[in-house]
Amino acid sequence: MTSSAAIVSIEHPSGAMLIRMEPSAVEVLCYSGYAADEAPRAVVVDGRRSEVVRVERRWREPDARFFVVHLADGTRYRLRQEVRTGAWTMTTP
Repeated sequence: MTSSAAIVSIEHPSGAMLIRMEPSAVEVLCYSGYAADEAPRAVVVDGRRSEVVRVERRWREPDARFFVVHLADGTRYRLRQEVRTGAWTMTTP
């Protein structure tokens, strides 16, 4: 499942414009070694595939797994996989 990312602009009291991305459903292609979906390898948003060039950080919580990744286009995102459903979302870290 893919969908457009929701970009939200917020004006900071200092006058600076802050931009963040709301959670958005994405397709994540993973390496599966000893475990399923062991590490993300690519992200597909609106039919456009971007390779993961580095996994900066990974951690688990009771209901989800998280990865902070760097994509080939130079962007950095946080990926979250819902343990119960396997669904992925992507936000800015």
